[in-house]
Amino acid sequence: MALTGLQIFKLLPNTNCKKCGCPTCLAFAMKLAAGKESLDKCPDASPEAYAYATEYVAADSLIPGRGYWIRNAGAGMVIQARCSRRRQRSTR
Repeated sequence: MALTGLQIFKLLPNTNCKKCGCPTCLAFAMKLAAGKESLDKCPDASPEAYAYATEYVAADSLIPGRGYWIRNAGAGMVIQARCSRRRQRSTR
């Protein structure tokens, strides 16, 4: 079920920074709800906004065979390492 503009607005940072190209966060939220904008235009969007506004779910681990979108907050690298299917226990 899609969220309304007001529901999306409550998940945005509400800074009215205009980095997305809209004059206010509310205007941006209304465009998101109408499908006229993409959440990735808001550089300060929280993980909760991604989880709910676009029906993605935040995950703290990856499951083989599933697809994922990765949001990186800054410059850097995402490294995927192959590991065995067995969980390795920490030695700490």
